[in-house]
Amino acid sequence: MTPTSDVLARYDSGWPIRWIAAETGRSYGWVHQQLRKAGVTMRPRGSTRRTAGKANPLTTDGELSALVTRLVRPGFRRLLGDEEDRRISVRFGAGVGRLSKGAVPTSRAVRAVLADALADGPLALTVNQEGGRLNAADWPDLSLLPGAMALGAAGSPELAREAGVATGSQLRAIGLTWNLAPVCDLYLGHGNPALGTRCFGSDPEQVAALAAAFVDGLEGAGVAATAKHFPGLGGVDADPHTTIGRLDRLSHGALLPFEAAVTAGASAVMVGSHVVADIDDVPAIFSPRIVQGLLRDQLGFGGVIVTENLSIPAIIRAVGGIGEAAVRALEAGADLLMVDSEVSRRKPADAVRHSNTSLAIRRAAVVAAVVEAVEKGRLTSDRLLASVARVDAVVRRHGIAQPADLGDEFALRALSRTASEVCLRVAQAGVTVVRGNARILPLRVPPHGVLGVVRVPPVRGLRADSSWRTPYVLSGLLTEFHHSIETLTVNTDTSPGVLDAARWEVVVVVTHNACHGRYNYRATIGALAEQGRPVIHLATGDPADLAHTPAHVAITTYSPDPASVRAAVRTIFGTHRPTGALPVPARRDL
Repeated sequence: MTPTSDVLARYDSGWPIRWIAAETGRSYGWVHQQLRKAGVTMRPRGSTRRTAGKANPLTTDGELSALVTRLVRPGFRRLLGDEEDRRISVRFGAGVGRLSKGAVPTSRAVRAVLADALADGPLALTVNQEGGRLNAADWPDLSLLPGAMALGAAGSPELAREAGVATGSQLRAIGLTWNLAPVCDLYLGHGNPALGTRCFGSDPEQVAALAAAFVDGLEGAGVAATAKHFPGLGGVDADPHTTIGRLDRLSHGALLPFEAAVTAGASAVMVGSHVVADIDDVPAIFSPRIVQGLLRDQLGFGGVIVTENLSIPAIIRAVGGIGEAAVRALEAGADLLMVDSEVSRRKPADAVRHSNTSLAIRRAAVVAAVVEAVEKGRLTSDRLLASVARVDAVVRRHGIAQPADLGDEFALRALSRTASEVCLRVAQAGVTVVRGNARILPLRVPPHGVLGVVRVPPVRGLRADSSWRTPYVLSGLLTEFHHSIETLTVNTDTSPGVLDAARWEVVVVVTHNACHGRYNYRATIGALAEQGRPVIHLATGDPADLAHTPAHVAITTYSPDPASVRAAVRTIFGTHRPTGALPVPARRDL
């Protein structure tokens, strides 16, 4: 079927132009132009037309449509009762169903919103709360923990379990009880900018032990854990948000962390969108050999199988539309269709309205496509009912059923204090001296000397990364040990040759995921080192920042949170003895 004939067929079936655009990945104007070229008499905008014996896709067989909506996350329930929500609900037959941090700016507001929404039944809202690099719920009264790689450097399953409990307890107190974590992928190089410190490390057995412990902690705190991205993204040298990654074969031990997470009681497993060529030539989420064969049959997983976010453009392009992606995922054996995230970033009001409308259109297209697939025999109602039963089991076990299940502010403060203590222990156990120098550490700066700090701003725009928004705290923490600090922030326009370190006794250069950016920070470090001053390179993100660094000392915290940076500062000045070990293969130059 040609693109134009596909558009005509959908329009003739009653689909609005917006739905067709969302389904095909085309613009509204392009679809409109194809219809005009075909001589179609246009319907009034926003209306639908029924063909013989066939109603609007969203309202065809109301029970079937209602069944399908229960398999779409973040869901169709309207969580915010404002006029914009009501407009979207009327127009598309479904609400926004996600928490926008622009409209819900505090955890108190979250609890109030969810308490109102519980009138329609129990809720188990999903959230990406991995710690470290990715924290969708970052309201100020929550204590955010360092991420998986910091736990990998600490190497303690018990500490990983405590991190899971601390994360889960806080989430449950505010009503977010389905966490899309932990990442069980192996770190096999920094070629995939979407992974990095979200991974526990490279050793399959250690990653398995830490992932299982984190899952145990989350589930024990009353929050559903989701192991991702099955069967393992390690080794994919591309961002899966922008292209379909490809592996010739799974790396050794890639399945071990997922097996451990399943054994530990993970409620869900998220399947990735990459191709594993020696198993199947289609993306994992569309592969029965992977979903059914590996996950269900080989690993014996009986819980909820979650798709990667079907809104990712690379996935839509791979099959020609988000609706077709949903159908193929269900055919492969998936249960829950992820369409965007449960908690959105803070955005201007106009951007939020546009995003929510687009999201509603995508969800409507998904439901319409699945309903049509059942009517045409590609899927069966029994198949959908089996998935609904698995999803409902998680909601019954972990969902919020009544307002009393939500923690009050006093309880949340207590949980946050406990989490803050865990955060400190993780940070101290994880900080790693990758390259030491006994002549420099512990640092002793003369009383009248100046300590220079060169700050390379964090790389922005990486997918699955909220860490770049973490407030900068290094210079302030350094003043606790030395009073005279000079901070210089560089950018892509800063020439290494113009940096003058003559007035500094020592220089600390701090980077955050700079290995994924365009600034030549290594040249800057080299220029500073050539001026005869000791240079300490502190990486607060991907340890690959330290590869080929000309610095005399190299330290990594894996996370930019204040506790982790404080642990690094204490290490530099000798008041903390670091025990962290690099959980990924050390580069030869380190």
